[in-house]
Amino acid sequence: MLKIESNAIFVKGALIGNNLEYKENVKFILEKGIIKDIIFNSDQKDVEESNIFQKEILLPGFINSHTHIGDYGGLDRAWNKTLEESVGTNGLKYKYMSSPEIKNIINDGFQLLNKFGVFGFIDFREQGRIGAKLLNEIHSLHENIELRLMARPESRSESEIKEEITFLTNNGYDIGLNRPYDFDNNSLKVIRKICSKNNKFLGVHLAEDKNLDKISKEKYNQTDFSRAINYLKPNFIVHATNLTRKQWTLLPDETLAILCPRSNFYFSAGISPIKYCLNHEIKFALGTDNFMAINPSPIQELQYSIWTNRLNTDYQNFINLLKSITTTPAKFFKFKIGILDIGKKMCANLFDNSFSEFKHSEWWNNIIFRANNYHFTPISTI
Repeated sequence: MLKIESNAIFVKGALIGNNLEYKENVKFILEKGIIKDIIFNSDQKDVEESNIFQKEILLPGFINSHTHIGDYGGLDRAWNKTLEESVGTNGLKYKYMSSPEIKNIINDGFQLLNKFGVFGFIDFREQGRIGAKLLNEIHSLHENIELRLMARPESRSESEIKEEITFLTNNGYDIGLNRPYDFDNNSLKVIRKICSKNNKFLGVHLAEDKNLDKISKEKYNQTDFSRAINYLKPNFIVHATNLTRKQWTLLPDETLAILCPRSNFYFSAGISPIKYCLNHEIKFALGTDNFMAINPSPIQELQYSIWTNRLNTDYQNFINLLKSITTTPAKFFKFKIGILDIGKKMCANLFDNSFSEFKHSEWWNNIIFRANNYHFTPISTI
């Protein structure tokens, strides 16, 4: 992490605003860590030499839109295990989240996010109010990373759910559910009502397990998808791996889909529907999911998404994918990072395109095909 302590920086190029418009010779004027002005085709006047980057391109700080930071202690122990064995109620993840070292484990997770240029993330935090409080306390030690904490309730009965969701939302937490299947219809309605009343985000894993709609129909006489849309009405869904085309058309336009391609491959859940979302202009963001299984690097997620979906590597496709780890989640989750614009925090990533292996291709293709994390330098004023 490179800390910027002066009031100006100069870069060869930068991706500006909501649409990531490429501009050259850009000077950023800063005040208390906030971008106060942006000058295009600028000179380097009044910029300290240490803050002049004549070879680098500045990208917004990355946002990882779906994580489970608490299971980092089980690193690589989920390989060749099923979803249920790995992350189910009695799975490996809960063993490691109950470790006496959990504070150090989560703190290590924050440091890893810093390493990968992540300045904002959305974490589904297990273990109810205790788990949420613990993550919130550790987050207070990492002020350069913004967090949207999605607390997962442990209660199941309607009366207990009402009390727990009220407590969590009153204490500032958003709500992230494992799946609709875990709750009866009335409880789903109660969760939605309280989240709406307290103006909190409500997210849920949906269609990760291809068998869950069938199991849900046997228990509730409705699919997991139908119950999510009719009763829970989430602001965003996670995975969406096995949604049918008809189900996609039934999603409200304002619903954000958070896709986790590498995790879906790791756990044999299916191929993430990135190409479908791009072709149908569906709003989506990318997340890396479980720390125990996947490195929380948004750039690696972007690269994998393009490769596995055999996407054309034209500039616009690159920009559309880059939005999914920057501007799209920044706007949706109301972060102060993820967009290089006036009024936003200067938390960003310098991409050094001067390496010899890059000289025969366009800079965005270099990011897609050849860039590693060491080609990026996270910068922050905090």
